Amino acid sequence: MSRDSVVIEKTPPRLASGMKEAAASLGLSEAYLYKLARLGRLRLIRIGKRTLLPETERQRLVAEAMK
Repeated sequence: MSRDSVVIEKTPPRLASGMKEAAASLGLSEAYLYKLARLGRLRLIRIGKRTLLPETERQRLVAEAMK
């Protein structure tokens, strides 16, 4: 009887998401997320040509909406 070992690799949690993915996960439009950023209610980051929503900002936005 041979023992087969199973290796499960966990992917690390994402620190930020692209705007399309972030909008879809929140059920909001990308335009609305950009509007919140323009109003100073949401902090976005740019890396190269990409605009990203940090996970901490996504969580904060949801927590504020639940108040």
